[in-house]
Amino acid sequence: MLHVHTVDNGRAFLRVDDFAAPGNRFYGRMRLRVDAFPTAPDWAHFTLVELTGAGSAEVVRPVGGQYAPTVPGIFWGVGADGGPTGDWTDWRPSAPVTEDAWRCVEWRIDATDNRVATWIDGVANPELTASTYEHGGNDVPFVLPTVDTIKIGWQLYQGGTTPAGFDLWIDDIALSGRRLGC
Repeated sequence: MLHVHTVDNGRAFLRVDDFAAPGNRFYGRMRLRVDAFPTAPDWAHFTLVELTGAGSAEVVRPVGGQYAPTVPGIFWGVGADGGPTGDWTDWRPSAPVTEDAWRCVEWRIDATDNRVATWIDGVANPELTASTYEHGGNDVPFVLPTVDTIKIGWQLYQGGTTPAGFDLWIDDIALSGRRLGC
Protein backbone atom coordinates (compact mmCIF):
# COMPACT_ATOMS: atom_id res chain seq x y z
CA MET A 1 0.00 0.00 0.00
CA LEU A 2 1.22 3.47 -0.90
CA HIS A 3 0.57 6.31 1.55
CA VAL A 4 0.95 9.79 0.07
CA HIS A 5 1.04 12.97 2.15
CA THR A 6 1.37 16.41 0.57
CA VAL A 7 1.06 19.95 1.87
CA ASP A 8 -0.82 22.70 -0.01
CA ASN A 9 -0.06 22.40 -3.73
CA GLY A 10 2.46 19.62 -3.29
CA ARG A 11 2.91 16.46 -5.30
CA ALA A 12 4.11 12.91 -4.72
CA PHE A 13 4.03 10.10 -7.26
CA LEU A 14 5.02 6.48 -7.73
CA ARG A 15 6.60 6.51 -11.19
CA VAL A 16 6.68 3.69 -13.74
CA ASP A 17 9.30 4.35 -16.44
CA ASP A 18 10.01 2.45 -19.66
CA PHE A 19 6.38 1.33 -19.91
CA ALA A 20 5.30 -0.08 -23.27
CA ALA A 21 1.82 -1.34 -24.11
CA PRO A 22 1.15 -3.16 -27.40
CA GLY A 23 -0.65 -0.76 -29.73
CA ASN A 24 -0.56 1.92 -27.01
CA ARG A 25 -3.70 0.34 -25.54
CA PHE A 26 -3.92 -0.65 -21.89
CA TYR A 27 -5.99 -0.60 -18.71
CA GLY A 28 -5.11 0.60 -15.25
CA ARG A 29 -6.73 0.04 -11.89
CA MET A 30 -6.20 1.19 -8.33
CA ARG A 31 -8.07 1.27 -5.09
CA LEU A 32 -7.75 4.53 -3.23
CA ARG A 33 -8.91 6.48 -0.22
CA VAL A 34 -8.48 10.23 0.01
CA ASP A 35 -9.08 11.77 3.44
CA ALA A 36 -10.19 15.13 2.02
CA PHE A 37 -10.30 16.83 -1.36
CA PRO A 38 -9.68 20.57 -1.86
CA THR A 39 -12.53 23.01 -1.21
CA ALA A 40 -10.36 26.09 -1.79
CA PRO A 41 -9.22 27.87 -3.75
CA ASP A 42 -12.06 27.99 -6.26
CA TRP A 43 -11.47 25.67 -9.22
CA ALA A 44 -8.60 23.81 -7.48
CA HIS A 45 -7.80 20.75 -9.57
CA PHE A 46 -5.85 17.61 -8.79
CA THR A 47 -4.34 14.60 -10.54
CA LEU A 48 -4.00 11.01 -9.31
CA VAL A 49 -2.75 9.41 -12.55
CA GLU A 50 -0.60 11.11 -15.20
CA LEU A 51 0.68 9.66 -18.50
CA THR A 52 3.42 10.97 -20.78
CA GLY A 53 5.42 9.70 -23.72
CA ALA A 54 6.66 10.26 -27.25
CA GLY A 55 4.71 11.53 -30.25
CA SER A 56 2.52 14.08 -28.43
CA ALA A 57 3.17 16.88 -25.97
CA GLU A 58 -0.08 16.09 -24.14
CA VAL A 59 0.32 15.24 -20.45
CA VAL A 60 -2.73 13.00 -20.06
CA ARG A 61 -4.60 12.81 -16.76
CA PRO A 62 -7.09 9.92 -16.91
CA VAL A 63 -7.83 10.17 -13.17
CA GLY A 64 -8.18 13.59 -11.59
CA GLY A 65 -10.79 16.10 -10.68
CA GLN A 66 -11.74 19.61 -9.67
CA TYR A 67 -13.54 21.66 -7.04
CA ALA A 68 -16.38 23.53 -8.77
CA PRO A 69 -17.70 26.33 -6.51
CA THR A 70 -20.60 27.11 -8.84
CA VAL A 71 -22.22 23.67 -8.47
CA PRO A 72 -20.83 23.40 -5.65
CA GLY A 73 -18.90 20.19 -5.31
CA ILE A 74 -15.77 18.22 -6.05
CA PHE A 75 -15.96 15.97 -9.07
CA TRP A 76 -13.89 13.38 -10.91
CA GLY A 77 -12.66 14.42 -14.33
CA VAL A 78 -10.39 13.51 -17.23
CA GLY A 79 -7.83 16.09 -18.32
CA ALA A 80 -4.63 17.05 -20.05
CA ASP A 81 -1.99 19.77 -20.19
CA GLY A 82 1.09 20.72 -22.14
CA GLY A 83 -0.21 19.95 -25.62
CA PRO A 84 -2.30 21.73 -28.24
CA THR A 85 -5.56 21.06 -26.36
CA GLY A 86 -4.32 23.21 -23.45
CA ASP A 87 -4.79 22.83 -19.70
CA TRP A 88 -8.19 21.29 -18.99
CA THR A 89 -10.02 19.08 -16.51
CA ASP A 90 -13.34 17.90 -17.89
CA TRP A 91 -15.09 17.24 -14.56
CA ARG A 92 -18.66 16.03 -14.41
CA PRO A 93 -21.36 16.52 -11.74
CA SER A 94 -22.41 12.92 -12.45
CA ALA A 95 -19.13 11.83 -10.86
CA PRO A 96 -18.80 13.32 -7.36
CA VAL A 97 -15.77 12.30 -5.32
CA THR A 98 -16.20 10.52 -2.00
CA GLU A 99 -13.95 11.49 0.88
CA ASP A 100 -12.54 9.06 3.42
CA ALA A 101 -13.92 5.97 1.67
CA TRP A 102 -12.22 3.30 -0.40
CA ARG A 103 -13.02 3.54 -4.13
CA CYS A 104 -11.88 1.47 -7.07
CA VAL A 105 -10.90 3.57 -10.10
CA GLU A 106 -10.10 2.10 -13.51
CA TRP A 107 -9.01 3.71 -16.75
CA ARG A 108 -8.41 2.67 -20.34
CA ILE A 109 -6.08 4.24 -22.87
CA ASP A 110 -6.64 3.40 -26.53
CA ALA A 111 -4.63 5.11 -29.27
CA THR A 112 -7.05 3.89 -31.97
CA ASP A 113 -9.18 7.02 -31.46
CA ASN A 114 -7.10 8.67 -28.71
CA ARG A 115 -9.66 7.51 -26.15
CA VAL A 116 -9.44 7.78 -22.40
CA ALA A 117 -12.26 6.07 -20.47
CA THR A 118 -12.87 5.83 -16.72
CA TRP A 119 -14.82 3.54 -14.38
CA ILE A 120 -15.57 4.21 -10.72
CA ASP A 121 -16.33 1.22 -8.50
CA GLY A 122 -16.76 -0.95 -11.60
CA VAL A 123 -19.29 1.36 -13.26
CA ALA A 124 -18.40 3.07 -16.53
CA ASN A 125 -19.09 6.78 -16.63
CA PRO A 126 -19.29 7.70 -20.34
CA GLU A 127 -19.07 11.39 -19.43
CA LEU A 128 -15.56 10.74 -18.08
CA THR A 129 -14.26 9.99 -21.56
CA ALA A 130 -12.04 11.92 -23.92
CA SER A 131 -11.23 11.13 -27.55
CA THR A 132 -9.72 12.77 -30.61
CA TYR A 133 -12.57 15.25 -31.18
CA GLU A 134 -14.49 15.04 -27.88
CA HIS A 135 -12.54 16.45 -24.95
CA GLY A 136 -12.52 19.46 -22.63
CA GLY A 137 -9.75 21.44 -24.29
CA ASN A 138 -9.07 23.74 -27.22
CA ASP A 139 -10.86 22.99 -30.49
CA VAL A 140 -8.04 20.90 -31.96
CA PRO A 141 -7.53 17.11 -32.07
CA PHE A 142 -6.51 15.42 -28.83
CA VAL A 143 -3.65 13.01 -29.57
CA LEU A 144 -2.37 10.54 -27.00
CA PRO A 145 1.36 10.17 -26.56
CA THR A 146 2.89 6.72 -26.94
CA VAL A 147 2.82 6.20 -23.19
CA ASP A 148 6.17 5.31 -21.64
CA THR A 149 5.81 6.92 -18.20
CA ILE A 150 2.94 6.51 -15.73
CA LYS A 151 2.74 8.43 -12.46
CA ILE A 152 0.30 7.40 -9.73
CA GLY A 153 -0.09 9.56 -6.63
CA TRP A 154 -1.25 13.12 -6.01
CA GLN A 155 -0.69 16.59 -7.40
CA LEU A 156 -2.63 19.75 -6.64
CA TYR A 157 -2.00 22.75 -8.87
CA GLN A 158 -3.07 25.73 -6.74
CA GLY A 159 -1.71 27.08 -3.46
CA GLY A 160 -3.65 28.34 -0.45
CA THR A 161 -5.63 25.13 -0.15
CA THR A 162 -8.32 24.04 2.25
CA PRO A 163 -7.42 21.71 3.83
CA ALA A 164 -3.76 22.61 4.13
CA GLY A 165 -2.58 19.02 3.59
CA PHE A 166 -3.74 15.86 1.86
CA ASP A 167 -3.42 12.19 2.76
CA LEU A 168 -4.32 9.35 0.48
CA TRP A 169 -3.77 5.62 0.37
CA ILE A 170 -3.44 3.71 -2.88
CA ASP A 171 -3.52 -0.09 -3.10
CA ASP A 172 -3.97 -2.86 -5.65
CA ILE A 173 -2.35 -0.96 -8.53
CA ALA A 174 -2.48 -2.92 -11.78
CA LEU A 175 -1.68 -2.27 -15.45
CA SER A 176 -2.87 -4.78 -18.04
CA GLY A 177 -3.74 -5.39 -21.68
CA ARG A 178 -7.26 -6.32 -20.58
CA ARG A 179 -9.72 -4.86 -18.12
CA LEU A 180 -9.24 -6.41 -14.68
CA GLY A 181 -12.33 -4.94 -13.02
CA CYS A 182 -12.83 -4.07 -9.40
